[in-house]
Amino acid sequence: MASPHREEDIGLEYLSNRGGKIQCTSHEKTKNKPQAPDDLIDLSVASNLVADYLITEKLQEITKNLVIEPKMLLYPPDQNGSVALKTAIAKLLTTYTKANGSLDPNNITVLSGCLGTLVALSMVLFDSGDGVLIPGPCYQGVYDGFSRTPEVKVIYTDLDDKGEIPFDPVELTVERLEASFEEAEKEGVKIRGLFLINPHNPTGDIYPESVLRQCLEFAKRHSLHVIVDEIYMLSVFGEDAKFTSVLSLEGLPDPQRTHMVWGFSKDFCMSGLPCGVLHSWNKYINNAVKAISFCNATTNIHQRVLTEMLQDENWLEQTYIPTNHQLLRESHRFLTGELDKLGVPHLKRGAGLFVWVNMQKFLPVVSFDEEFKLFKELVENGVRFTPGKVYFCRSPGWFRIIFAAPIVTLKLVIDRLGKVLEKRQR
Repeated sequence: MASPHREEDIGLEYLSNRGGKIQCTSHEKTKNKPQAPDDLIDLSVASNLVADYLITEKLQEITKNLVIEPKMLLYPPDQNGSVALKTAIAKLLTTYTKANGSLDPNNITVLSGCLGTLVALSMVLFDSGDGVLIPGPCYQGVYDGFSRTPEVKVIYTDLDDKGEIPFDPVELTVERLEASFEEAEKEGVKIRGLFLINPHNPTGDIYPESVLRQCLEFAKRHSLHVIVDEIYMLSVFGEDAKFTSVLSLEGLPDPQRTHMVWGFSKDFCMSGLPCGVLHSWNKYINNAVKAISFCNATTNIHQRVLTEMLQDENWLEQTYIPTNHQLLRESHRFLTGELDKLGVPHLKRGAGLFVWVNMQKFLPVVSFDEEFKLFKELVENGVRFTPGKVYFCRSPGWFRIIFAAPIVTLKLVIDRLGKVLEKRQR
C-alpha cells in the first residue's frame, strides 16, 4: 500500500511540530542534489584554505608541550568560557576592533560556534513568532539559526531590487528598514531585532560608520536589539578597505540592546573547531545566555589551546595576521582577474573569503530554474559554488565563490568554469 505521506513528510508522526518543520527543511535542502564527480572542487563552503598551515603549525607547537591533566577531562568549571580565555579574547577584540576603551572580559560569553552563539542569544532575546530584520541577500545559516529552534521570523530588507552592479552597501538605508518594519507590523509580526553581518556575507561589503550609526538610531527608535555578526573582522585584507566595528563606536544610541558576535572559524581557519563569542554590555542578557551555555560549552582542552594561541601576541601581530591578509589578497587578485578575462561581472571587495558573482548573461532566461541548471552543470563539471537563491537573493543568476584557496586550486576552478561558460555561449 502506498504511503499516505509525501516523501518529505515520512516520519512526521514521530516528531513535534517543530521537529517536523526542521525535518522538512533539511529534506528540501538535499533533494535534487546533483551528482558530483570524485574530483569535485567545492568552493561553496566559507573556509580559509590559504592560511590554515599557519594555524596547523601553531596548534602542533602548543599541543606538543600541552600537559593533559585529569581535571581537563571533566566538565569546564566555567561553561561559558574560562577567565583566561575570555581575558585573551577581550584583549584581542579591544586591539583589532579598535574598541572604544578596554573591553571587560565579564561582558564576554564563549560558546561552541558562532551560529550556536546566535541561537542562544536569540533564545533569550526573542519569543516564538517575533520578527528580526535582516538585509538580504544573507548567509542562509543565519535564517536557520533564527528560525529553527528559537522560531523567530526572518524579515528580509532587500538590497538587490535590480540585481545590478554596482551593489553598494549604502543601499542599506533607514528608509528601507522603516518600510520593512511597517510592512511586517501590518502583517502582525512584532519586530524585535535587527541583524547585520559586517563584513557582509555573501557580498563582502563593509558597512560604513555612517550606515551603522543610522541603523543603530533606527533600532533605538523602535526599541530593537541589534546583533552585529563580525565573524570576518580579521579577514579584511584590502589595502584600502576600512572596517568599523560596532565595538569601536563612541556614544552608542542604546548600548544595552547592542550585541556583537564573533568566532574563530573564519579568521583563524577553524571551521572544524567551532568556538563562538558573544559580547554584550547587558548583564541580564549575559546571565541568561550563560544559564543555557551548558548546552554547547567549549571543552577545557579546546579553551586551553585557544588561550595559548591568543596569548602569543607577537605571533599574531608579526606572523599570522599580516601573512593571512597577504595570502587572501593574492588569491582574491588572481580569481577576480581571471573572472574579468572570462567576462564574468563580480563585486570587488576587500573583505571576507568570497566573491559575489553575477552570471545572469550565461542564463538563456533569467530565472531561478536556469540558475539551478547552471549550478548543476558546474557541479557535474567538477566545481561547486553557492547559487544566490540559497542566500534569498531576489535576482536570479548570482553565485558566491570562495577565493580563499591556493592559486593552484583556483586555476583548476577557472579552467572548469571557463569550459562550462564557453559551451553556454556557443
